[in-house]
Amino acid sequence: MDRSTPYSISILNRLKNSIVVITVIILMLLIAATVYQISKDKQDELHYASKSMQSMASILSKETDMMLGLASTILNDVVLDVNLGQPASFDNTKLLHEALIKKRRSILASSTSSSFQHLFILNSDGISVANSVSFPVKKVNASDREYYKDHLNNAHTGVRISQPSRSKVTDERVIYLTKRLETLDGAFAGVIGIQLKLAHFDYLYNELQLPPGGAVTVIRKDGLGVYRYPLDDSFFNQNVMNSQDFTKIFSLRRGHAVLVSPIDHQLRIVGFNASDFYPVINLISVTESSVLDRWQGKAINMLILAFFAGVILLLASVFTSRQLKHLSIALFDSSHDGLTSLYNRRSFDQRLKEEWRRAIRKQRTISLLFIDIDHFKNYNDFYGHRRGDGCLQRVANYLHEGGLREGELVARYGGEEFVVLLPDTEAAEAAEHADRLIRGIQNLDIFHPDSPVADIVTVSIGYASLIPSADRTETELVEAADEAVYKAKDQGRNRAVQGEVKPRELKGAEPVPHG
Repeated sequence: MDRSTPYSISILNRLKNSIVVITVIILMLLIAATVYQISKDKQDELHYASKSMQSMASILSKETDMMLGLASTILNDVVLDVNLGQPASFDNTKLLHEALIKKRRSILASSTSSSFQHLFILNSDGISVANSVSFPVKKVNASDREYYKDHLNNAHTGVRISQPSRSKVTDERVIYLTKRLETLDGAFAGVIGIQLKLAHFDYLYNELQLPPGGAVTVIRKDGLGVYRYPLDDSFFNQNVMNSQDFTKIFSLRRGHAVLVSPIDHQLRIVGFNASDFYPVINLISVTESSVLDRWQGKAINMLILAFFAGVILLLASVFTSRQLKHLSIALFDSSHDGLTSLYNRRSFDQRLKEEWRRAIRKQRTISLLFIDIDHFKNYNDFYGHRRGDGCLQRVANYLHEGGLREGELVARYGGEEFVVLLPDTEAAEAAEHADRLIRGIQNLDIFHPDSPVADIVTVSIGYASLIPSADRTETELVEAADEAVYKAKDQGRNRAVQGEVKPRELKGAEPVPHG
């Protein structure tokens, strides 16, 4: 701390600066914490949505497996009941129709399978030979159907799930769950199938109560779509195997991902789960924007709260800083002279006591200059008090800026009198300092036409130096310097004179005039 600054004002200034620094730090921490929390909330929302989509995809996959497993059981039962694929098994169409009717009735009796439509049988040429709707059967050529071509050309005996199409019998949009029929020697004998109404999926996925932008998709292993909710016809015309994202999904089989949908081109959070038994994969997704809707509202509220907290903090900081500033000004005014802005006599007395105690502890010399403007009353009488005040201010300004070292202090003692306190300063240094001030004030060239000393303002200086001791008081130093001023005046003014002090080690010393 600069000892030329009052301790209380220095503390207030430090406190004021500390408040500014602390306020900035708290604001930065508030901003960082808010940004971090908003970012974390966003990641949490996306993570929660991803995990939710993955869990729902797993449930839907089990539902799909159950449905396909049931269809496979139904079709296998019919094949065994009528020995389909064996010689002459397609000849008795009445028997086939009754078998299909019986199985249809058993299906309708089960609430879990009520979405299955009618069953049908095609011969090796793709011509319908029986169904569970009518008898005699309406001859329908289904050789153009995708499922028929697939069974004709591929020797897999599992259940195949088709893309939606219009039934040639009921004209409803349905999905065909079909199975290849073979002769004893493994040759293609025809197709047995069951229709699944799309309403089954509509009901199932509607129960999920998806958020806005939510979608459920069932895709075959070859990349062709089986179903999408909500329904989008363009979905069935696309093969997603051409998409890198979906190729990765098919290879991973289960999990979650964020990708741009090739269907609606929106950024989606997707949960997926591939069937362990059938060549389909179930996907459930929501748009990222719909997931972040709630987060955005929460983020806005958090930003508003952080903003008001920051404003309150700033207002409190500004208010506190202003109060400290007012207090600092009040302390400054109480410790400084109002005209010259130098320290006043009260501050000088306090500072002298501090330096006196410090000099006793360290056994260092302390010096004091007592300065009096020569014939200042004549200056005031000649120019008036307004010009006199200006003269005092110029002299005070020079004394303040006249090469003070750290810890040295200049104060207005009263009227046209000033003092300069010089800690750790020997008498010879004090004399040099006094001579320098005398010359400096002369160099101000303040015109003084009514001075018998010179035609410019001059000063007389008395100075005294001693090493303080416990049996002495600082008043003796002030009195010695004050008496020296009068000696300087008696000797013609515009000079510096050393005052006589009488500490034990200096008894009998004669004053040495200067200037």
